[in-house]
Amino acid sequence: ATMPGVRRSFFGCASDSDRTVLVAGGHNEEKCALTSAMVYDVSEDKWTFLPDMARERDECKAVFHAGRFHVIGGYATEEQGQFSKTAESFDVSTWEWGPLTEDFLDDTGDTVSPPTCVAGGDLYACWGGDVMMFLNDKWQKVGQIPADVYNVT
Repeated sequence: ATMPGVRRSFFGCASDSDRTVLVAGGHNEEKCALTSAMVYDVSEDKWTFLPDMARERDECKAVFHAGRFHVIGGYATEEQGQFSKTAESFDVSTWEWGPLTEDFLDDTGDTVSPPTCVAGGDLYACWGGDVMMFLNDKWQKVGQIPADVYNVT
């Protein structure tokens, strides 16, 4: 099925590794940042809109972890290129966005694009050559990436 709504670019996207793909934010053809989000059910070939996020998020990152769709960083239309350090999470069991986390990326030192996050049993991110793990509500360095690997075009 074709993705409904406005044509969007630079959105966050993640999967629950089961049967759904979740999409949030990005911008429309007029370069206006979006608050909208949706979920695609692969087996039913069907899109469903989620409630809107608390803020616009162009160029955000997303990851699915612990039953939640986390949307990280991005910026609003009038903040072009000034990335937010906030995050918000959608709980698929309650079908609600949790409260906005204001300083989610405070410990990253990254003032540009939010780091790409991955999840296994834990939530990890890579930035500035460091492998970071989100533990006890803080980002903690757990490893180093060789410069020739993390600094690629």
